[in-house]
Amino acid sequence: MDSPRYGYGMRCLLNPPSTITGEVAGAAGMNIHPVPATEMLFVEADNSTGPYALQLVDVLGRIVRMWTMDEQRIALDVRDEPRGVYVITLRLRTGVMHSRKIQLVEP
Repeated sequence: MDSPRYGYGMRCLLNPPSTITGEVAGAAGMNIHPVPATEMLFVEADNSTGPYALQLVDVLGRIVRMWTMDEQRIALDVRDEPRGVYVITLRLRTGVMHSRKIQLVEP
């Protein structure tokens, strides 16, 4: 099955969350809150053991920040990141990846 196409022949590679406001609750693979975020962003991996690789990717596909998580939960300080829309990607040691769209806004 071919993935859906969106304008200009681009293919959608990520499953967007149902909303970018409020907590992404019950999303398979990871939970992220608060969304939108102002200063801190909390990421929790579901039912898996670390270590995990975590990336903050901008809308142009550039990796803005990278973290390694040894625990199932991490608090990320995003105060110094430019405001806008990003994708958080969590890669498990098994190679499985989970991605969610987030938004950073002014306090």
